[in-house]
Amino acid sequence: INPESVDHYADKVLEAEATQAALLKWDVIGEALRCGKLSEANREIAEFQRITERTTKQRLKILTAEELSNSESEHSWLIKGVAVNRQVCVVAAGKKTCKTNLSIEMGLCIATKLPFLGKFQIPTAQNVLMVSGESGEPTTRETLRRIAKSKGRIASQIKNLHFHFGTPAIDDPGSISELRRIIRKLKITVLFIDPVYLCL
Repeated sequence: INPESVDHYADKVLEAEATQAALLKWDVIGEALRCGKLSEANREIAEFQRITERTTKQRLKILTAEELSNSESEHSWLIKGVAVNRQVCVVAAGKKTCKTNLSIEMGLCIATKLPFLGKFQIPTAQNVLMVSGESGEPTTRETLRRIAKSKGRIASQIKNLHFHFGTPAIDDPGSISELRRIIRKLKITVLFIDPVYLCL
């Protein structure tokens, strides 16, 4: 390993540690606010800002064309040729163009390692949480059953695909803390939010 690679991976580790520390602080802030401990919450908020400022500075790393060209990083696919693992993916289209159906198909395939749309390979089955704020439970259930049946599966027997009806407010620490608790408890690695605009 050359020195540049060591520096690169060291930066990645430090960034991951700072991100984890910030997330833990966010939980502490939420708990302090819920308990009415305002002075404690203010101290933790100041520490949270310090951590996030440091993390932001670490992200501003400039690569030369030579460094980028010589790097050996590769995509880690969630769905080969379609979606990269541990990255944001937005499904966007006009009204009534089956965005939710497509998302349920995607979630089911990721959970079961079945090819997405019968064509695109899933390297690894993962635990999936689908947060639905618009379609409702009956419609989602019918769609899930129909898609599972088309793939020769029984919807009720799919183990690592989870659903929640209602959307978290991203400006509400309590909502985000509860969502994080669920993600940790179920060991979720892929999260769908449908639709995102209801969270904003």
